[in-house]
Amino acid sequence: MKNKSPSHGFSLIELLIVLAIFGTLAAIILPNLGISASSQMAAGIRDFTTTLRSTYDAAALTGRIHRLVMLPKTGEYWAEAAPLGFEGRPSVVQEESSASDTFKTDIRTRLVEELDKLAGDARKATDSSPTSERKYIVRSPLVLHRRALVPIKWTEIDDPVLYKRSLPGAIAFASINTENMRQKLEFVAAQPKETAYIYFFPSGTASQASIQLGTLATETTLAENAAKFTVILDALTGHSELLEGFQEADFVKETR
Repeated sequence: MKNKSPSHGFSLIELLIVLAIFGTLAAIILPNLGISASSQMAAGIRDFTTTLRSTYDAAALTGRIHRLVMLPKTGEYWAEAAPLGFEGRPSVVQEESSASDTFKTDIRTRLVEELDKLAGDARKATDSSPTSERKYIVRSPLVLHRRALVPIKWTEIDDPVLYKRSLPGAIAFASINTENMRQKLEFVAAQPKETAYIYFFPSGTASQASIQLGTLATETTLAENAAKFTVILDALTGHSELLEGFQEADFVKETR
């Protein structure tokens, strides 16, 4: 009797190994297939404008001033909320800490201490005291000056709708300008930690803003021939208008 020819099939272990190899290759290759600069731009615009609208809605629903923080050099952006009842004036672009900033902080701290001392003296005044007419009420100059000097604590929002995001792939904030800024903040001139803000108010309004989105050619330069778009934020409705190319809004100030 002739022996049966040996089987040339694969064992179960060999099949599992092959499938594992294919799975690993697919995990590496597939995410990069079909993700062109144009699709990255579309995804970036979609996520960014959704965050703009969600931040606008959050300010109106919670009764708190909100702001969208943007880092041009990294493409990161996230929403923050002010303390309940805060009605202060929005700040301009916040630059990196420097010796000058430290000096200003020290002066601000000393002024706050002096105002607190004056407030304490006002509280101690009695009817027979020469200072009995001094008042320390919510709208008094002492209170207003102190509120203007003490920095508020913004709280970063991290929930299923509003959370820290980054522009995808090579997409970047080419420039950011709002009505609260002294001048346009551009990607090529921005410092590593330099930030820009868009403010949203409980009244249903927001800062006028113009954000230009471009594509990186290198880590420090923008591609000239790649897709370019401009997002214009309507201050009265919170809706975003998408314009092709780099467009300037009426309120935009001159670049530095």
